[in-house]
Amino acid sequence: MSSEVLNKEASTKVNSNIKWLSIATFLADIGGGLVNVVLPLFLSSLGLDKVFIGTVEGIADFTAGIVRIFSGWFSDKLRKRKIFVIIGYLLAGIARPLLAFVNSGFMIMFLRFTDRLGAGVRLAPADALIADESHKKSRGKAFGINRAMDAFGAVVGPVLAYEILKSHPGNYKLVFTATAIPMLLTLIVVTFLIKEKKNKVETRIAVPSFKGLTKEFKRFLLIVVLFSLGNSSDAFLILRAQNLGISSAIIPIWWAVFSIVATILSIPSGIISDKIGRKPLIIIGYVIFAVVYLGFGLSHKAGILWILIALYGIYKGLADGAQRALVSELVPSNQRGSAFGVFHTSVSMATLPSSIIAGLLWDRLGASAPFLFGGSLALISSFLMMIIMFTHKNIDNSQFS
Repeated sequence: MSSEVLNKEASTKVNSNIKWLSIATFLADIGGGLVNVVLPLFLSSLGLDKVFIGTVEGIADFTAGIVRIFSGWFSDKLRKRKIFVIIGYLLAGIARPLLAFVNSGFMIMFLRFTDRLGAGVRLAPADALIADESHKKSRGKAFGINRAMDAFGAVVGPVLAYEILKSHPGNYKLVFTATAIPMLLTLIVVTFLIKEKKNKVETRIAVPSFKGLTKEFKRFLLIVVLFSLGNSSDAFLILRAQNLGISSAIIPIWWAVFSIVATILSIPSGIISDKIGRKPLIIIGYVIFAVVYLGFGLSHKAGILWILIALYGIYKGLADGAQRALVSELVPSNQRGSAFGVFHTSVSMATLPSSIIAGLLWDRLGASAPFLFGGSLALISSFLMMIIMFTHKNIDNSQFS
């Protein structure tokens, strides 16, 4: 077999660290799916208004998001990713089961913050690890596999929540307790099965710096932030479904449709993005998101929500992995952790005003308002992405491998 063929095979192969990290992501998202699908219902059952629910999600993501820029930068400086992933999952593994023992809105906010803090610690280093361990020609596929496993975990979690609530109606705390098992398995996989290689790339990273990142990355980031201002917490989608008549017992199954579609599409979308570039998939994803949100805003019957949640899964499957792969290619390899930190932090910082605005719009103008707002911003963002696509054609052909 020629060296050219061997090199081609090596460039398309996904290594064991990416596979184990994806399995860990799957297990963790079973726990995340259990929590995410019932937490809005639990908060609502406590009599908390939509502004408070939006604030819980927004503050958790905002404050934890600040950590992401430092964890990403620090992982560049230490040239180590795995330790941050372990710490991040440990924090989530502690916080999620403890939700079963609290009734106070502010204690729930603290535990939710701790959970999201864990995501803040692990997310940028984990994405940087995937980029480090993958070849440029198959990076979309690598992120697609990881996103598929993430989405698959988000299928299993709601289905388990449905089974628990079917046998124990309204017992949300039992659902929170069940998160302990997948989180323990996650920690075992990350700690013992991921074998991090010593990164031999020399780094000269002083402090986290937005100035040191490329112009192409900054342009892309501004569009992502604008889009994120309209992308409020998924809690509002769940509350809207309940508002239009989908019962609390069925909502976990309804939400699982989203994750199933995202799971199916993530790997093929990643492979396609390796062939045609990342931006077309992101643009299509943003347009589909706009259709979904405008649909949620204008719908008056629950039946259409089953179609819309499937479309939401298409958006997720197309855009999520493509965005992360694009970030990894817009900066030098020794700045990937920092770039992912800035990327995830910026999205998180936009989530706080986004979720608060959504709560205010819902309480003041009605349930349709936050979705019409989010859909409009998504359309604007997709238009701006098209401008970048046709005026800065070098973005997908970065010199960074």
